[in-house]
Amino acid sequence: MREESPEPPSNYTILRCVSNSLIHYVYMCLPNSALEEARSALTMGTDEESVTEALLKRVVVWKENRTSSTNMTSEIRVLLEIRRQTSLHSGGEHCVQILDYDDKETRVRKKEQEWLVMAASPVCCDLQTLYRFDRMAAFPKALLWLIITELSDAFWFLQRVCDPPIAHREISKNGVLITFPHEANENSESTTAKRPKITLTGFGHSSMRKHTASKDKPWRKAAEDAGMLALEIYYHVKKHYGDIPRRRGKAMMLGPSTLDLDAPKEVENFLQVHGEVKSLEQLQKEIGNFAKEKLEEVGDEEWDELRNLVAEAAESKGSWKAIIKDVLSGQPKDWNAI
Repeated sequence: MREESPEPPSNYTILRCVSNSLIHYVYMCLPNSALEEARSALTMGTDEESVTEALLKRVVVWKENRTSSTNMTSEIRVLLEIRRQTSLHSGGEHCVQILDYDDKETRVRKKEQEWLVMAASPVCCDLQTLYRFDRMAAFPKALLWLIITELSDAFWFLQRVCDPPIAHREISKNGVLITFPHEANENSESTTAKRPKITLTGFGHSSMRKHTASKDKPWRKAAEDAGMLALEIYYHVKKHYGDIPRRRGKAMMLGPSTLDLDAPKEVENFLQVHGEVKSLEQLQKEIGNFAKEKLEEVGDEEWDELRNLVAEAAESKGSWKAIIKDVLSGQPKDWNAI
């Protein structure tokens, strides 16, 4: 028997499921106000393609507890702190931004589950989905340098800029998004960015350092975060420079645990010492500075290649334009299916 479909907040309309876990629902949505504006524009004679393109820029992510026994209060509090301090450092741009959230004091029903709404982009997917989409793909090295540089920037913002400091505590491939956000071109027209952006999500287990803690003492959770980040980067380095899955019949086989011949010495050195990383400064020294230099060398051709791959993976479960047109027509597809 199919489980009961979740009910989004009254001012949002669900487009498609992103993921369901035992703890949370996660869906892509549109604000109802945006849909009303779009339907009004269609009535006034605006062409459907232009209206659909405008709605693509209004897509958001809605996340809700599956049961009232789990609590999102801490996650909401951390995301509000991130939003408050984002402008202080470039790394804030690489942390997911909260747009709306459950206000317990204005709830109508006491048994409602907590929820929050976060910024999103239709040309977007998490790294785990991207890697699984085409296991045989030779990913552009630009992706590796982008992941290292912008994730490091995000963690620097959380640990060194935010007051109080924030520990993420659960970095994983499905919690890191690669997106191509909308931006204005030279004619002030909205277009998809040429260069993608890495966004850190998954703040459900994050925590803030207590104001009563001594700033002279090292924060254990910060060192743990640095170590987890080094381990995550280790995985991506191995993905791009070694342990590439190869096909044998219908089975996917891992090759020998060796690096490609073109692996830079900086990459080889990092793989040797990644387990010793205990701080962001050390991570920056071992691989961060090198990744930033390599990122500056990436050309438009590599970004175009990566964008096509991300767009294909993002729409592997259905075209976003088609989904939005169905919702506009009042005939949405079965969005409860993943």
